[in-house]
Amino acid sequence: MNEIRQLCTTSSSPGKHLDEILALFQACPPQHRLPSLSLIGQSISCMSIEQLDINIINHPLFLVIRHSSERLLQSWLNNTTLNGHEYRAIFYIYQLFKLVSEWLIEQDHMALDNKNKELIKRIIKNLFLEENFINTLCRVINQLINNENDEQHSLIASHSSDNDNHVSPDDIQFQTHISDIQAEQADIVDVLFRCVNTLLTLYSHPILLNSSLVDQNLTSCIINCLNTPLFIQLSTEFLRQNITYDQINIRSVFLLFTCLDYCISSAVTQSTLQLLPSINQIFHIWSGISHNFDDDISPLIIRLIRFINQLAFIDKDAIIRANLCSYLIPYFDILCQTSNLIDDISSLLVTLCSTTVGKKHLRHLGFVPHILYGTKRYAQLWRPLTFLITQQDLYETSLLKRLIHLLTQRTINIFQSLTTASNDTSFDSALPSLKNHVTEIAIDWFILLRTNFLTFLLITDGLINSTKKGNFINMLIDTILFVQQDDDIHPKLIDVMIEFLWTFSFNTSTNIHDSLQKRIDLCQWLKMNTSESIPSIRLTSQGLLSTLDLNTKTLNRSTVNRHSSIPTNNLICLINADESYRDLCMTLRDRLQIEQQYSVELILTSTCQSIDSLIHLINRSSLGLFCASIQMKSDNLSHFIHYYMSHQSQKIPMLTILTEQDCEINGNWLENIPVVDKQSILKQIRRYLNQNDDNQLLQQQQTNNSHIQHSINSDEIHNQSKNYMQRPVSYWSADDVTQWCEAAQGNFETLRPLVKRLNGPALVHLAEILSIEPASMYHSLNSELIQRTGSNVPLTEYVSLRSELQRLLIQKQNECLTTNASMNNKPKKKKWRHSRFCTLI
Repeated sequence: MNEIRQLCTTSSSPGKHLDEILALFQACPPQHRLPSLSLIGQSISCMSIEQLDINIINHPLFLVIRHSSERLLQSWLNNTTLNGHEYRAIFYIYQLFKLVSEWLIEQDHMALDNKNKELIKRIIKNLFLEENFINTLCRVINQLINNENDEQHSLIASHSSDNDNHVSPDDIQFQTHISDIQAEQADIVDVLFRCVNTLLTLYSHPILLNSSLVDQNLTSCIINCLNTPLFIQLSTEFLRQNITYDQINIRSVFLLFTCLDYCISSAVTQSTLQLLPSINQIFHIWSGISHNFDDDISPLIIRLIRFINQLAFIDKDAIIRANLCSYLIPYFDILCQTSNLIDDISSLLVTLCSTTVGKKHLRHLGFVPHILYGTKRYAQLWRPLTFLITQQDLYETSLLKRLIHLLTQRTINIFQSLTTASNDTSFDSALPSLKNHVTEIAIDWFILLRTNFLTFLLITDGLINSTKKGNFINMLIDTILFVQQDDDIHPKLIDVMIEFLWTFSFNTSTNIHDSLQKRIDLCQWLKMNTSESIPSIRLTSQGLLSTLDLNTKTLNRSTVNRHSSIPTNNLICLINADESYRDLCMTLRDRLQIEQQYSVELILTSTCQSIDSLIHLINRSSLGLFCASIQMKSDNLSHFIHYYMSHQSQKIPMLTILTEQDCEINGNWLENIPVVDKQSILKQIRRYLNQNDDNQLLQQQQTNNSHIQHSINSDEIHNQSKNYMQRPVSYWSADDVTQWCEAAQGNFETLRPLVKRLNGPALVHLAEILSIEPASMYHSLNSELIQRTGSNVPLTEYVSLRSELQRLLIQKQNECLTTNASMNNKPKKKKWRHSRFCTLI
């Protein structure tokens, strides 16, 4: 033992004498083993992190120390106490494990090659991944927690100094004087908690954490510890006393922080969800404590929020049922300001928003205005906002204005960053990664903005009309033309920005078409792209140019091919924008072709390669059937097909079927297309195609008789203009609604710009809402009218509109009753055979 003391105390680096120390230790008599172990542990633990290396840890002496620690822990389990030698030995072994843990963390921040990384991983696993040792550790943890629960400790603050500094080698001889006196029980419990706390920190390292051996044995032990009254008791006292991390004793450090950190880092399982009632109780206690909003958020609450984020990946409904997010609302701004917590909050909100129930839950709690306010400082909050925002929110004028302002501000900042990055030559050589970073941020933002926010027509209008720091559209065009001159720019950025501009070009309520057509430089560049660029840029450039061409003329399909006769075979264009519903659409196409003998062309927009081929196909079609999904709402090619069909002089009928039930089309371009359900789709297709055939036949007859009939009297014109009255309101087009507005007897001139935007189904829906919620709809219409025209809705005109809509619907209902009565008096025709079409989708 004296030789070991001499090597440990006189050498400046005991790592050089490990072979000698190990040989002397193995030769020690049993009565000197524990004091020698204390000397060795203390000596090595006094080394600095820089002195420690993998070769020292790989020495057999470390394995001997680990085996000795296991025997000491088993001794305490058997005897429930430790003598003085055992106490000192376990104390210095804990110090040694603490040094190894700190050294491992330091290695994570160092640039090591793969060979050294694999070496460290192999040695650490060989040293600590041993089933008996892990089981012994679990038994000790369980026993310590059970003892604490039995004693019901109420004091969380430590009265004694908690000095974890390494002991100087000069003090070794004095502190390790041989003594077999029984150690104090409080000191024993304290050092055991320190030991298991350090070991749990070690096992929280990714090298050991990902092991199935650790997960199967240690994880369940830690969950059981947290699922005890002691966890709630210590949490309550910690929160109420508002003490700092440095002031709490090792029991609380282990249970409130180390155990939680381990759970956050480990793979969360269903068994972890049993902790939700305890977490809920702790949050309830925290919310009842008066807080100073200038104070920092408790580190315990920060860990619990991160833990909830992990649990949400396992069971979103459980988080919703526990109503845990309600505790975040009063402190949302402070929580977002807390260091490194914004990513966890954003992730939690996005995870919950992925379900309809979660989205409704967060909206009910009132997260929308809080998140909108936070987006000004934290860009991470834009993504959860895209899931939560609805058309109903946009009817609130103040919210819409703030949203438009923040969207415009961030987008303009992106424009400026791109211009600076492309203009600064230092990015090309000195800081290429920074330039790439700016590009990646811009791509992500333009995609997020276009595929989510621009699906609402009100937001599109607001951005086009924005005059912050200049015309928004002109700034977008200038940025595109400037960035494309940079040879090093990523092609995807150009493609995304053209898609972004293309989405704006479909707008019909502003003068954007005139603005775009005046930009000769843009048009020339787009034309150049159609022949000289990559396929994706070529297609978006063709699409944007074709959209601009549609605004200068109204197409007449009869003049597309002067020598072709009107088609006799009905062609249905089935449009799908989502690959995940491809099989469903193919089934629908096959049924229409096989059972109904229709000619159907399935257009999958993601595979389209030519705008000209697409236009040629549309020109031959008799009906457009849109398979609406969330992806279609932002799909420019689908929007182009609708835009093109709407600009025909002889409009092509269009129908929408919802292939994705969670798809909300309110406020989107899809809301202008009549929606049919699965049961009535076949009937509606027949009706529209028969109507289309009649229109084509009438057009043919008019063409053949044009040389005979040269004039039409005013009565015939009047009767022709009222043909829409012969059809149900739900089948009216937007033009029919416009004619009805002009012919209506009531005076609602101020509201006509809003009503004329609707088609038949939307008009019926408006009438129903006006009859159910007249007061709230008055304010909604008034807000929208102010937003669009700057005028208020006179109350008399609002009443007049309600009366006209009621008169119209009553008139149509009476017509339907009369028609049904006459049909019942007719001989019954043979019924259609039962079709399997209703089983679709």
